[in-house]
Amino acid sequence: MKAKLDYLEYVALPWYTQIGYKIWRFLYFIVFALVDLVVGLAKQVWSFIKKIGVSIKKMYISLRFGDWATKLSFLFVGTGYIKRGQIVKGILYLIAEVAFILFMILFGGKYFTKFFTLGSIASAFTCEDVEGYWATKAEAEQDIVKKINYIQDTYSRLAIEIQEIDNAQSDYTKASTEKVIYLNNNDKTLKGKLETIFLAAARAINGDRASGVSMDVVKAMNNSIYLYQQGYIDEYSLTRPIKRNPKYDSEPMGIDDFEHESNEGLMQSLLTIADQYSDEKIMEFMDKAFQGNKEIDIKSIPIKDVEDFIMIILGSVKADSRYSFYELKRSDPMEQILKEEKYSMPNYGYARKEK
Repeated sequence: MKAKLDYLEYVALPWYTQIGYKIWRFLYFIVFALVDLVVGLAKQVWSFIKKIGVSIKKMYISLRFGDWATKLSFLFVGTGYIKRGQIVKGILYLIAEVAFILFMILFGGKYFTKFFTLGSIASAFTCEDVEGYWATKAEAEQDIVKKINYIQDTYSRLAIEIQEIDNAQSDYTKASTEKVIYLNNNDKTLKGKLETIFLAAARAINGDRASGVSMDVVKAMNNSIYLYQQGYIDEYSLTRPIKRNPKYDSEPMGIDDFEHESNEGLMQSLLTIADQYSDEKIMEFMDKAFQGNKEIDIKSIPIKDVEDFIMIILGSVKADSRYSFYELKRSDPMEQILKEEKYSMPNYGYARKEK
């Protein structure tokens, strides 16, 4: 087992292996913590010994190569400072040395014999009836047990709250990991999304309830999606034999830049034609054709010239527009008529829209 697993590797393990991994990591950290402690203590001891050695070396150099004031300062502290002009500092060091010697002679010396036993008077527990103390030993023990129980309860509550935080963090991390895995293992392009949708719809059609798609959605998809065969026309499409050629991507045809002169008369005539066959003119023509009736057909509309013929064609085309006050009606089978012995057209019917 690796010394440290990534989170994805850890969550992929069985639950019993995860418990074993945690126990192994705990023992692993204890061993390494003890090793670090021993190494750290050894380093500190060695650093302390080195510092003592450096101090002893400095003392030896000062004692051997120093002047008389430096050598005398080993017995009377401060003489080196006094010789070099730092009189106040030297006197303070000398007073401190004299005070220490007097303290050890008068008071401190007798306590050296008690250093290894830490004194000869045994400690005793006393219960004084004073504010802040207990009156009896039983009361003291009861109060101590109460405080210990309070500490245990506090640690138990903390452990429960920490466990809840760990569970929430684990759930969040697991959900994030599953999302990352899903995003990495699924096609995020438009084609991939369409494949996911069609696959779910196919599972729903086959009766798989786990697909998460209802049949109402499938029916709506069926009513809203239309598939057509794509084709194109080229110079060989209208002659026999018909050849089916695959379509290749190629450069689009360029537009020739040829010189021409603008014809104002032609432009004016085109604008006049566009105004002549505007929506208003078409609706006006159809209104005259109705003559106040609710329903008419092409048989009842007189055609005087080609302009009326064009107006009837445009009126049939504009029947579905939002400006139209009528609707087109087709009969099955459609009757084909000949108007004025030269205009052949189907006999469409027209009916006014209900307001």
